[in-house]
Amino acid sequence: MTALAIPPADLLRVSRDLAWAEIAAMPGLAAQLGPRVNPEKSIDWSAAGLALDSLARMQLATAAATWCNAYDAGFEDLFLAKRSAADWAAVMQRARASGAAHFTFSSSGSTGVRKHIRHREDVLAAEARAWAEVLGTPASGTTTTPISRVVVLAPTHHIYGFIWGVLLPLVLGVEVVDADI
Repeated sequence: MTALAIPPADLLRVSRDLAWAEIAAMPGLAAQLGPRVNPEKSIDWSAAGLALDSLARMQLATAAATWCNAYDAGFEDLFLAKRSAADWAAVMQRARASGAAHFTFSSSGSTGVRKHIRHREDVLAAEARAWAEVLGTPASGTTTTPISRVVVLAPTHHIYGFIWGVLLPLVLGVEVVDADI
């Protein structure tokens, strides 16, 4: 199975969700963020924005580099210099073009120590293709109601949010609608 070309707009959605989740977990910052999904609002962690300290910025950069496996392409240090989700998406795109072909998803840590689990991109793409087959596609004639969009409720930096909210819509060739939860 081959991997899927993930558009920059989808990497931006993932970057926003990842940044929001990491910052929201930092003491005293969740109230400043607002709803998780707000395409109109950019999360700014620079001195002019949330003014995160150097340790918080390091935590953010590490989370982004780990998620897209930027270490595989030597791009991990670029995340530290970036101050917005849009900048992260551009670095993720460069890292992927240079050989980063895995994604690392984290467990929530709700039942123990948070774990990071690395997944091959082609395996995730195969899962999305399998779900597309199960759901049926207009091209296959196996569905009576064509699927025209996917409404995303799960954060896209989580494995199910990524499979169902990024990869599946790519396979189906349909619109994605982010819904705030």
